[in-house]
Amino acid sequence: MNIQLLSHQPENYQPYVQWLKTELPFTTCSLSNKIEKNQDLIFIFPDQSKRLDWRPLAEDVKEKTWYIFFDDALTAEERCQLLNEGIDLIWDFSMGKNEWIARIKAIFRLIERYRLPDALSYNEDELILQTETQQVYVEGQEVLLTASEYQLLLQFMQHPNRIYSRDELLVLLNNQRGMHRAIDTHIKNLRRKIELQNRKFDYIRTVHGRGYRFQYQLDD
Repeated sequence: MNIQLLSHQPENYQPYVQWLKTELPFTTCSLSNKIEKNQDLIFIFPDQSKRLDWRPLAEDVKEKTWYIFFDDALTAEERCQLLNEGIDLIWDFSMGKNEWIARIKAIFRLIERYRLPDALSYNEDELILQTETQQVYVEGQEVLLTASEYQLLLQFMQHPNRIYSRDELLVLLNNQRGMHRAIDTHIKNLRRKIELQNRKFDYIRTVHGRGYRFQYQLDD
């Protein structure tokens, strides 16, 4: 695991680096004032919290880094704004060493538990979804999906045969106020793009009165 400590004055936080090296010897740790790539966790200390624009973080759908704020002086409105802009957690800066390390270990367990495989595939690689590059292939040919279509297909392929209501899919796309027909349109376009050329078979099936489910085998 890679951890970065982000501070405008890195020299003030050297003890944190030593804590990590002692308690998590298999973790790579860096301390700087600029965001580095390929990090699992990035901690933002209070002296850096007002210096960064977090909106690009929320817009980067390929980003797998957890962003954690340390700040005791934020108002409830400021906390909500940061969480909406891409920050994953906000922790009190006053917590002690033992609690900090314990929380990091808990996050690592979550990362390992929900880490995606490099690829999801069905029917002898007839349909392949590359999670690292977010590319989708149907019968060996790449198909281009919108961000919403990709999120829907990823969710379906991770949980085949599970029925998702339209309301659940709207929540998945962060569009709770959207209309059901918006989901129907996404599904229609997604079906068209992953349609098989050699036989008539829809991976995404309509369950009348309930929603949609991903099916990768033909009905008997």
